[in-house]
Amino acid sequence: MDFLVDAEYHGRMLRDFLFRQLSLSRALATELKKRGGIRVNGEERTVRYALSEGDTVSLAIEDTEIDIDPSLCAWDTP
Repeated sequence: MDFLVDAEYHGRMLRDFLFRQLSLSRALATELKKRGGIRVNGEERTVRYALSEGDTVSLAIEDTEIDIDPSLCAWDTP
């Protein structure tokens, strides 16, 4: 998933963008960081990276069975 940084986040840290703009949980951000799944303009960055207007923030997020809440699955009911 790619996100374009607008003027509001110019000069602010990547963590502000992740938590405020994208409403990313700290747990997910930590997991992405461990896997190298947070990139800015194609380069792996830490959450302390200062953003510039026009930067592209990329998150490597994949759906897994762990992410699926069983209560949300459709069931064949009579």
